[in-house]
Amino acid sequence: MYRLMSFALLVSVVYGQCPNGYLHHGESCYAIPATPATWSQAAMYCTVLGADLAVIESSAEQVYIEGFLQRMAGAFPSDKDFWIGGGDFLEHGTWIWVKTQEEINPEASFWATGQPASATQHQACLRLSETTGYRWEAGSCDSPEYFICEKPYVIPESGVPVGK
Repeated sequence: MYRLMSFALLVSVVYGQCPNGYLHHGESCYAIPATPATWSQAAMYCTVLGADLAVIESSAEQVYIEGFLQRMAGAFPSDKDFWIGGGDFLEHGTWIWVKTQEEINPEASFWATGQPASATQHQACLRLSETTGYRWEAGSCDSPEYFICEKPYVIPESGVPVGK
């Protein structure tokens, strides 16, 4: 009995947890509120949830999010584009992750074909688009879209985030 309880405690500490309503992948927890919002409204909404707009930093993360959105497409009744946490707000043509202020590496990004080549000042926000298989594209920041919030995966009891 003691060994079983010790094992259960160890499993819960090692595996961590995400808050209710969040999905776990890697070192992050993701939530996709079912309410479209402009990019700035989406960023504020995520902040209220204790999260940030998602930052996609690896091909594994991109593939996970693409797959999830493709499987869940029917759950979103309107336009199926999703804001994530990047933009070229400060310098036209220089895309950054807002959370970290780091430039998005063009070689490590997942832009749709032809993107963000013709991005205008009004298309300064980064989104995943259903029409491109959830690859990245420049979108009008004022367009109401769904959005993806991300927060670190936390080890229970310790409160130590293991994610970004």
